[in-house]
Amino acid sequence: MCDDGVGLPEGFDFRNTKSLGYQLVDLLVDQVKGRLEVGSGRGVSVSLLFSAVKKAHVALTDGGTAQAPVLKDR
Repeated sequence: MCDDGVGLPEGFDFRNTKSLGYQLVDLLVDQVKGRLEVGSGRGVSVSLLFSAVKKAHVALTDGGTAQAPVLKDR
């Protein structure tokens, strides 16, 4: 996402802020094993990059099968 506002202050690090919003974003990035790219200049741009997930069939203890997500290698 991006905007055309004033941008972020120089040296801004979203990982070291008290902002609840950025703390939640950081947690999401960790959960999806992704990375966040934040750019500032004429506005702010934020991109969340993560690997695609494929489904694999797994055997269940009752003899059935189910689909489970499997993370692809980056």
